[in-house]
Amino acid sequence: MEVGSFFGGNALVPVDAAGRVGLPPFIRDTLVRRSESRRVVFGAHERDTCVSAYNPAYRAFLFDRNGSRLVFGFAEEAEFDARGRIVLPAMMRWKARIGALALFVGTGGAFEIWNPELALEAGDPELRQMAEYRLNQQERKEEAR
Repeated sequence: MEVGSFFGGNALVPVDAAGRVGLPPFIRDTLVRRSESRRVVFGAHERDTCVSAYNPAYRAFLFDRNGSRLVFGFAEEAEFDARGRIVLPAMMRWKARIGALALFVGTGGAFEIWNPELALEAGDPELRQMAEYRLNQQERKEEAR
């Protein structure tokens, strides 16, 4: 993997009723560096109530690590447009209970997509802090309007 091709960062993004989101720049830019295609694979996370996402070539690594059902059975692909917009597949939104907001979290080789309210309840204190910070920022933006 080339230098700079890891997913790092976090962002809270609005999700419309059809599941459309704008990929945060740290996600979009890394996907573009990793592949010429604009495809993203969305799959079930191995432990948590969130979506794990990555470029299609990353599946081989995950298959070796996790087996086939998780990597291929509970996975869907979608393509993002030139502006970085993508539709989160309905089954993945259902699985992770994604509503009007999605918390994107870089995890190196992949990234996670969380319902920020569920992230607040997670066992990982850093994830809880990310969610709390991003939700507080969102509240301030809404109050300023």
